[in-house]
Amino acid sequence: MLPRGTRSPAEAAVAAYDLGGEDGEVPRAEAVRIAALIGGNGLDRRKEAITRLTAAAARCREAKLADAAHVLDALRAEYVQQQRG
Repeated sequence: MLPRGTRSPAEAAVAAYDLGGEDGEVPRAEAVRIAALIGGNGLDRRKEAITRLTAAAARCREAKLADAAHVLDALRAEYVQQQRG
């Protein structure tokens, strides 16, 4: 497990895609998805993953990437459901 505040390689990839503009949205969405899987499942940090997934899905919708937004929203919904127990 990583110490609190330490970025995983996937989280670092997400940060890099933040600077990528419109062409970076699809790979950025995939990086967010992977980081959320690691954070939400491997590190038990679902709350943080939900926050990232929500923002990334909104960016995808803004960029007219409905399929990518749907994938991110589905993972987000899964984590929300898990939190409710």
